[in-house]
Amino acid sequence: MGITEYTNQEAEEAVIGSVLIGGRETYKQVEYLSIDDFANPENMSVWQAIKSLALTCSALDQITIAGEIDRHKTWFKISPSHLSSCVQQVPTHLDAPDFARIVKECSIHRRAVSLAHEADYEGLAKLFKEQPTTSRVITTTDMANDILELPNLETYTPVMYGWDCLDDMTTGMHPSELIIVGARPSVGKSELMLQTWYHALQCEHSALFVSAEMSRMMIEERLLAISGGLSVRKLRTHSVQDSDIGKIADVSGSLSVLNGYLMDTDISIRDISAVARKLINNKLDIIFVDYIQHLKDCYDNKKGDNLIQKVGYVSYALKDLAKELNIPIVAASQLSRNVEGRENKRPILSDLRESGNLEQDADVVLLLHRPEKYSLRDENGRSTKGILEIAHAKNRQIDSGQVAELYYSTELRRYLDPNK
Repeated sequence: MGITEYTNQEAEEAVIGSVLIGGRETYKQVEYLSIDDFANPENMSVWQAIKSLALTCSALDQITIAGEIDRHKTWFKISPSHLSSCVQQVPTHLDAPDFARIVKECSIHRRAVSLAHEADYEGLAKLFKEQPTTSRVITTTDMANDILELPNLETYTPVMYGWDCLDDMTTGMHPSELIIVGARPSVGKSELMLQTWYHALQCEHSALFVSAEMSRMMIEERLLAISGGLSVRKLRTHSVQDSDIGKIADVSGSLSVLNGYLMDTDISIRDISAVARKLINNKLDIIFVDYIQHLKDCYDNKKGDNLIQKVGYVSYALKDLAKELNIPIVAASQLSRNVEGRENKRPILSDLRESGNLEQDADVVLLLHRPEKYSLRDENGRSTKGILEIAHAKNRQIDSGQVAELYYSTELRRYLDPNK
């Protein structure tokens, strides 16, 4: 087996892309890599520039790295698109240590083959003895200092859903959490997500809403209904009256001063990651994704025919992004058809198992159920009209298993806390 077979071009570019995304903090995790650990001449030149710039106070970005390479006439020149290609290899910088390990292992193999061909067995023994560990070690002193900061409400304030029953049950949406909102079609997950996003904006949070299902105009129509109580039917049948104009003006005025963002066209997980990283510099508190199975990654045939694997990839990437940006990400997901085949139509956690790794990756799982879709009365004879049940199916940090109920007001066009 030749030396050239012990290379991994994708891993080399992924390490570089991770450093370009994560900056110096990411570089510190992989700085043990030497220039010779890279097999591709362009990657060697880029890593040489990164190590050179890391010794100064220069930023580690595409502009400074390209400039550093241009300044050194003896270095291998890179193509103009090479750095962008490296960034596109990875949706997040969090896997940099794993990519670096692959690069180092390939480098060791190449050197080992070379030494073996030269019959340098002493060099072989030394090579495998002196390899550094890539593991990151956190001391108990570090953890002790972190624990002292946990009660500090100024740095530990969650984003609230906006309904007392749901906020009491979950304690809100916390940094780095991936929160999955699961439901069958037409149960109301988009309405719940949009209303939660709007509540976050009204509480002066900066929030991104990713609508892979509804267009910008559909979102705007629903915002008019949620905030102004103006019927979507009125808008679509051109039945808006003079008395409604004031409501439209009020909603437009209140929306214009909020710190919200919307993505609504042909969206992939890479698009979400790129936009979120730009927004985080201006303060981004939370991301809503509606919904996972409609993201471009889940119907891109280039990524295989297995929907479960595609959803699993999106799930893993969203969790990584939540950890990287240290903000909650709330993502809606369709549940499997198993719900419809059971006598009890209430969804359970295992209904996520056919949706990639959602059950595994999620920190919090909320499952939605509309009883009136199946019966006009519940087990106690109570009317089910307008009731939305939200089951707290999973929570890594606190007890789960409770159920909260919201009531949908057709008059006000939004969910209400029935206890208020």
